[in-house]
Amino acid sequence: MNRLVIQLQQDIIDGNNDVMLLLRKARLIADKLELNDFIKWIDLELGGYECLSEENFPKYRKIMCPLRADAIQQNFSGILKITNSPIQNIPPNIKDMLQTIYVPSSITELKNVCDNEGTTVKYTVPSKIENILAQYVETMDMYRICDKSKLKAIIDHVITEILKWCSKLEKEGIFGENLIFTPEEKNIAKKNEKNLSVININSNVQIGNDNNQINNIIDYKAISNEINLIKQELKNSEIDSTTEKIFNDKINIMEVEVKKDDPDNTILKEIAISLRNIAEGIGASVIATFLLQHIDKILIALLNGPVL
Repeated sequence: MNRLVIQLQQDIIDGNNDVMLLLRKARLIADKLELNDFIKWIDLELGGYECLSEENFPKYRKIMCPLRADAIQQNFSGILKITNSPIQNIPPNIKDMLQTIYVPSSITELKNVCDNEGTTVKYTVPSKIENILAQYVETMDMYRICDKSKLKAIIDHVITEILKWCSKLEKEGIFGENLIFTPEEKNIAKKNEKNLSVININSNVQIGNDNNQINNIIDYKAISNEINLIKQELKNSEIDSTTEKIFNDKINIMEVEVKKDDPDNTILKEIAISLRNIAEGIGASVIATFLLQHIDKILIALLNGPVL
């Protein structure tokens, strides 16, 4: 007697860990049972998560990887190239953000990476953010080093989720004998669809459609907090009145824009870059350092995203 659900369980238990084959078999079962949420999860694993915002990524696809850099330094004996060096002097909140990677790659891509030689993978830091961080450290190249064991853990997690899903189906009396599910089995599956899902996915998300890509979520509340800190500091600063007025005018425009239901990120970036140029022109001072640090936090919030 050929029971689809039991067969899939047996494949996993027997050590048939070809994750692509397991996902396709699971998708066949989900398709026959019309479990749309589970189908979407499988399609995301097969095609990648680029179409989802970071807040919708499964927790198992969020990993922490140390920040490293290549640099050229000069000592008494000449020029020395330092590679894979830890980065110091970066504010902890910025460092934590940059060390967080949301892995969007498809299961096939992850498997290929893990099968290649070497024990680590480099995740680049976006060049725009790298330029901002140049004030904290002098480097040639900045990146995150990811141990492949963390990527393998993602693959193992997917296999475990499929096994748990099969167990849930079995407990509900859903087997798919002779490759066919009865109307009763289909009804039970639909009634318990929420319990048979892995992650919650917005029903409006179109998987695999490049025209429906969703931008990374930007923390506008954090940007608003930085704006308030800058405005507060300007009140107590001793910069010349002309510069202060220009700065206040621009920061006020930014404040209005960030409070909109759909802020224009291009406008916010242009204002932030303009503010940074003004702050750099103030010269070496406590207020200039303060302004640059908080403007950079705004720029990083606007520019940051998962980049492989």
